[in-house]
Amino acid sequence: MDRVIVEPDANNSIGTVIFLHGLGANGHDFEPIARQLQPVLPMRWVLPHAPQMPVTINGGMPMPAWYDITDLSRANGVDWDSVERTREFVRKTIVEEHARNPQLPIFLGGFSQGAAITLGTGFDAPVPLKGLVALSGYLIAEDGKNGLPEGLKAEDAPPVFMGHGDWDDVVPPELATQSCKAMTEAGLHVEWHNYPMPHSVCPRELQDLVFWMMKQLGIKLV
Repeated sequence: MDRVIVEPDANNSIGTVIFLHGLGANGHDFEPIARQLQPVLPMRWVLPHAPQMPVTINGGMPMPAWYDITDLSRANGVDWDSVERTREFVRKTIVEEHARNPQLPIFLGGFSQGAAITLGTGFDAPVPLKGLVALSGYLIAEDGKNGLPEGLKAEDAPPVFMGHGDWDDVVPPELATQSCKAMTEAGLHVEWHNYPMPHSVCPRELQDLVFWMMKQLGIKLV
């Protein structure tokens, strides 16, 4: 798997963001946003490319995907083997980024499929994370489970930013709100935002995300 790297020009990064794109896209998808945010938050963005694989809900057509999806209307409509392969890749990426500079805080985030992997990996990451960002995503979960690691202590869990479109016709808003409810009931700190948009990202969402990240980093708003 290759990746796109976006870094501050002056090499004065205040943190790292590992961000996973959505189904059918690649690491370049969020590159413009990573560059747009540099003047406000000078951070290193690691934007990996997903591997090609057949995707069931798209008639088995091969495309960049973090895991195979069998049903987008339920939390367990995924192929768990491909989910676990991606989880291992994300864990490895987190360890590599931590080794580069152990002092820099790391955020893990993603859009759609990437958001689902973020929530499915970030709570038991190999090193503590500063926060999790789930845009237009949901918490994947096996039957009878909430999708969170067993024995997770709320006080040890990173805070979560969730943003979702009211008109999302790809990932049902109800799936996202159910995920938010499951995490909140587990005692996790989740900041939820919904927007009048489809399955996408809007300027207001990015503004809210920047404010949230600044808060996690202890940067006071002027």
